[in-house]
Amino acid sequence: PAVAEEPPAAPEPAAEAEPAVWLGKLPCLVLEYGDASLADVLGRGLLGTTERKAVFEAVARCVSQLHEKGLAHCALQPDSFRLYAGTRWRLVALDTATALGQPGPRHCAVAYAAPEVVRKLRAASPCEASTAQDVWSLGMILWQMYSQQPLWGNEAEALAALGGAGLSQQHRL
Repeated sequence: PAVAEEPPAAPEPAAEAEPAVWLGKLPCLVLEYGDASLADVLGRGLLGTTERKAVFEAVARCVSQLHEKGLAHCALQPDSFRLYAGTRWRLVALDTATALGQPGPRHCAVAYAAPEVVRKLRAASPCEASTAQDVWSLGMILWQMYSQQPLWGNEAEALAALGGAGLSQQHRL
């Protein structure tokens, strides 16, 4: 959409795509501020079994909706999910989302990345975006939710286990 010369007199209720705030003559998109990331919630260690199940179902639904649109996130990690209004989980950090079958981003969250992604990045070759990458990452998040710790103790351990030894810093989130 073109940038308007002056802010509209009153926003149209149905025009959700229109910016709500103007900075001089520039439109600004204002997003809701999330209460906490999934990483924050997991760090508190307060989720019971029933709550873990409900949270995981909600974040998996977020990823499923992205996949239904023909996209893969390609860099899922607990910081990729934010809690809004204390009840709704949303997938954020969509800058890595890529159309299925297309070359994915040249960086990843190593501790949550599928082995094939780490190996491809180590070879300086992008991995094709696939739902399988996101499913692997969801599995790593599920492990962390129930074990109270990530599968890999640190990034070096993850790199060694996934065949990514020597992966440069520029390829890591």
